[in-house]
Amino acid sequence: MDRQWFQHVLFNPEHWSIFRRSVRTNNDVEGWHHNLNTTVRYGGCSIYDLVPTLMTEAEIVAITVATDDLDRDVAT
Repeated sequence: MDRQWFQHVLFNPEHWSIFRRSVRTNNDVEGWHHNLNTTVRYGGCSIYDLVPTLMTEAEIVAITVATDDLDRDVAT
C-alpha cells in the first residue's frame, strides 16, 4: 500500500491538496454567465437593456478589484 499510494510517481504529496493554489476551472465564469443570462432573461432583451446591465457589472468588478476583495465566496 505504501508503494502504491505514497511513493508512486503519479501521486506526489504536493499534488494531494490544492489549498492556496489558483483556481484552474471555469466554474466562476460559468456562474457569472448564468447570473447574467438570468438577469437579461436568456437573450430575451434588447441591446438597450443589455448595455446598462454590462455597465453595472463593470462597476461591480472595478469596486471588487479596488477593494482587493478577490477571494471566492465559499458556502459553508
